[in-house]
Amino acid sequence: MDYPRITKTQVKFIQSLKQKKFRQKYQKYTIENHKVIEELLSFNAGYIDLIIGTDSYLEKYADLYESFEGNVMTTGQKNIDMISQLKSPTQVVALCTQDKCLELDLPLKPGRYVYLETVQNPGNAGTIFRSADWFGYDGILLSPDCVEVFNQKLIQSSMGSFYRVPFKYVELKDLSDQTLPIICTSMTGDDLADFSFPEHFILAMGNEGQGISEDLQTLAAHNIAISDSKKKGAESLNVAISSSIFMFQSVQ
Repeated sequence: MDYPRITKTQVKFIQSLKQKKFRQKYQKYTIENHKVIEELLSFNAGYIDLIIGTDSYLEKYADLYESFEGNVMTTGQKNIDMISQLKSPTQVVALCTQDKCLELDLPLKPGRYVYLETVQNPGNAGTIFRSADWFGYDGILLSPDCVEVFNQKLIQSSMGSFYRVPFKYVELKDLSDQTLPIICTSMTGDDLADFSFPEHFILAMGNEGQGISEDLQTLAAHNIAISDSKKKGAESLNVAISSSIFMFQSVQ
């Protein structure tokens, strides 16, 4: 199939989305992972506004895009490299609209949720989205000063889970208004191995360096921790790893 070629104006626009301020201004973001794009096409193709691929890529995956009702355009690898946010660009970029993503409604319905307070590393946040997806959590809440969900590194590390798990940025006051018990995590709480999770709750994870804030601690119904190993060598666990451990234990 012959696809139209992307214009210089379109390249310039997509290039601008490398910056957070333009992603927020235009409410657009990009995906640069063939597997994630393929999954998204089967999950909800309406999330994607435009596919830009090299001639060789579009020829290789002609069957995948034959039934796609959105726009598909072709370009050379040089333009892909220019609009890519990755150190090693692929051969395809999908342009998407932010407000098509799943958003949580407040007040929260009964369920299991994660609250991320001031988590800054996009790789950590993306991995937490992936774990929440795996363990069947109902959504992720983020403090306003958390990393941006549409950061390309977060999207890559979530492997598509960011569009399957509903999320919402909330102030601490909004969190305190919820009726679900808040379970805070720390280095000094009750031993996770002895803790029985309630049926519905909000699991709060803190900043990579500072942990949970005192203000959030005051809202906690429970405070739990992963017990130290007798052969402990590391000072602490990465927030993404510890989140996965807490989530795994909560569904047992």
